[in-house]
Parts: sequence; C-alpha cells; structure tokens
Amino acid sequence: MAVETGNRARECPWCHAPTRIFNEEWLVPDPAAVKAQAAEFGRQGGLVGGRIRAQRLSAKRRAEIARQAAQARWRRNRKG
Repeated sequence: MAVETGNRARECPWCHAPTRIFNEEWLVPDPAAVKAQAAEFGRQGGLVGGRIRAQRLSAKRRAEIARQAAQARWRRNRKG
C-alpha cells in the first residue's frame, strides 16, 4: 500500500506514522485481473500447443494415441 502524506511534520508521537492520509492506493494487483490474465496466457498457449505437438509426433505415435483414446471411450460407454 502506498501512502502519500501531505505534511510530514504531523506525525503520531508514539509510532511516528502520518496522522492523516491524503491518498491511499493499493499496489497489490486485483486477484480477478490476475486470474483473467493467466487464463488468457493459458488459452494462447493451448491454441498453439496441440497443433505443434501433433507435428512433432510420428505417425505411429499419433495412431497409438488415437487408439488409446478410442479404447477409453469404449470403456466409458460399457460402464454407463
């Protein structure tokens, strides 16, 4: 927190803190704004990440991943 004091001669006799606050400003960022910014960064990475990962995988590995995904879907449907 930033505190701007007008007259520095007016201090508390016990703790020497300013007795009057002219302007009070919180320097800690708003948690909602931080979450929104983090979500945006994650979204930007997510938009690129899957495509880049698929390009780096071999065709054999992509087929293996697709097979595992299909098996997981079938397992889920049998239980339901």
